Amino acid sequence: MGIEVGRERTFFGTQKGKLVTKFSGACAIPTTQINVLIGNPVVKQWNDFGFKCNRCYRSFILCKKFVEGEIENAIAFEKMPTEHLTCAKICGEQIAKECPNSVADAKITNYTTGRLNKKLVHYKCLYSDEIANVKNIVPLFPKIEGMEALEEGLS
Repeated sequence: MGIEVGRERTFFGTQKGKLVTKFSGACAIPTTQINVLIGNPVVKQWNDFGFKCNRCYRSFILCKKFVEGEIENAIAFEKMPTEHLTCAKICGEQIAKECPNSVADAKITNYTTGRLNKKLVHYKCLYSDEIANVKNIVPLFPKIEGMEALEEGLS
């Protein structure tokens, strides 16, 4: 089965529908499209995979504990209660503050307007005066949209 990864973005002219149709038509392999999101239910935010830090503009990296859960060396995030999906509960408060991949749901200063804007940033990217505005430190992890079509096609 062919799988096109990513969401159709007319703004960017990705033409995913055409790609899927041409591929499937040319080779007769059933093809579908899925999208990978990255986020965390604690912060109630999911963005397309590749979402970047609003401070350093580097992509968020998957949490080591998430990877361990996927290879069954730790509990899988999908099996954890939502309230346990914070860095403090998974790794501990001190490790969460030192981890290069922990993400803060924080209010960061917009120096152009002087206002505080709620953004997702790496915890390490916060300035010392912004740490007090942190609501949660969380790991971001992926979820897949469109698996139903893939599972249906395989049955």
